[in-house]
Amino acid sequence: MHPVKVRTEEVNPGQCVLKLAADMTFKVLNDSVGKVVLIKLKGNKVIRGGLQGFDQHMNLILESSEEMLPDGKVNPLGTIIVRGDNVVLISPPPPQESNKQ
Repeated sequence: MHPVKVRTEEVNPGQCVLKLAADMTFKVLNDSVGKVVLIKLKGNKVIRGGLQGFDQHMNLILESSEEMLPDGKVNPLGTIIVRGDNVVLISPPPPQESNKQ
């Protein structure tokens, strides 16, 4: 589950930017594995759950997931696989604050 490696000299400058964006996306996802993420899907569905894994297509495995309904209620879903084509937004957990002295 690593980003696809592309040699910089084989791509034009626009593709370099896309590669950097993809690398950053995978880094954020990798750092979020084992943590709770918020996922917005097509059709305005919102799901929260523990990210267990992902692939290059941004298919996601979430455990203890729940659908966040517009009226504030929660619909438990359990362990699910979300197809990457349906993902509009992934909100990673907030960064951990370091101990300040």
